[in-house]
Amino acid sequence: MRKVILTVLIFTLSLALIVGCSQQSAQNTQPEPEQKTEEKPATSSSFSGIKMAVGGAGGGWYIAGAAMGAVWEKNLDGFSTTLVPGGGLANPTRINNNQEVVGFTYITNAVGADKGLAPYKEKHENMYGMINLNIRQYYHLMVLQDKKATSLEQITQEKIGLKISPGPRGSGSENTTQLVLKEYGIGYEDLKNWGGSFEFSSPGDAVDKIRDGHLDTYGCQTTAGDPSTTDLAVSRKMSFIPLSDKVSDALVTQYGYTKGAIPAGTYQGQDNDVPTVYDSVILVVNKDASEDLVYNLVKTLVEKEADLKNVHAIFKDFDPNVASQMPLKLHPGAEKYFKEKGLL
Repeated sequence: MRKVILTVLIFTLSLALIVGCSQQSAQNTQPEPEQKTEEKPATSSSFSGIKMAVGGAGGGWYIAGAAMGAVWEKNLDGFSTTLVPGGGLANPTRINNNQEVVGFTYITNAVGADKGLAPYKEKHENMYGMINLNIRQYYHLMVLQDKKATSLEQITQEKIGLKISPGPRGSGSENTTQLVLKEYGIGYEDLKNWGGSFEFSSPGDAVDKIRDGHLDTYGCQTTAGDPSTTDLAVSRKMSFIPLSDKVSDALVTQYGYTKGAIPAGTYQGQDNDVPTVYDSVILVVNKDASEDLVYNLVKTLVEKEADLKNVHAIFKDFDPNVASQMPLKLHPGAEKYFKEKGLL
C-alpha cells in the first residue's frame, strides 16, 4: 500500500479548509452497488496499514484523511494509510462490504445504513462505529426578507410558495431539507402547487440565483460561518428560519441528528440564536478489523489530540469526551479503549 507521504501533510497545512455545502455533493454520492469482496482488513500483528474511504479527491474529507493518516504513521511503526475517494452516503456500504477498513461518514448516514433505511437496501450489519470526530454541520434555512416568512409553521399555514435550492440532489443538504419539510407535512410538490419551485443548485449557483431573483430560499447543511452562506447574508437581507422543538426532537429520534443552534451574530443580520439540528462526522469500521488494530487507531487519535488539531483546522472541535458518543454499536477495539479511559 502506498504511504501518505510528507508532501500531502505539507499540503494540508497550507490549505485553508472550510467544510461547507460546496463539498456536500462530492461527499454524499449515492451508495455504490453492494458487491462483496474477499479482501481482509489489516491485522494487528502486522500493523502494515489500512485503506480508508474518504470524500472526493481534493475535497475536505480527502485532505482530512491524509492529515489523520499522517498522525497514525507518525505514532504507529510501519503503518501506512491509503485513501480511497468515496462519500457520506457511499462509505457505509463500502465499509460494510469490506472494500475499505475505515471510512468517513455522517451519523445520519450511518444510522440509516445500520437500520437499512432508504436509500440503503439492507441493514449494514458488518459496519461498526469507531470514533466521533465532532465535526458539526448545522442545517441552515434562509429566506429573503421580502417574502415576509419567519417560520415553517407560517409557510405551511399560509401556503407560501418558496423558490428554493435545497442543495445538490443526493447531498446531505438536500436530504436534510426533505426530512425537515416532511416533519412539517409538506414536500416539494406542495411548494410547487403554492406557486414555488425548487432547483438542485450548487451553493455558488444558489447564491447567484437568489441575488438575481430566480430563487428566494436557500437550504444548506454546513459549518456555522460557511463562506457561501456568509456571502449571501452580506449581499441580500435574509431571514433565518428556526426549527421547532417538536421537529428537532423528531429528527434526533428518527435519524440521529443533534439539537443545536447557529449562534447569534454568525451572519450579518442574524441577531438571535437560530434553533436547528446538526449532523456530526464520524469514522466507521468493518466489524472484522482486529481489536488491537482499532484499539490503537482510536488510542492514537485521542492521545495525540494536539497533533491532530495542529495538522488540520477541520479537527478544531475534536473532543475525547464525546468521541465515543454515537447511536451505533461500537467496534470492540474502540469500546475497550474508551472504557479503559473512562470515556464510555
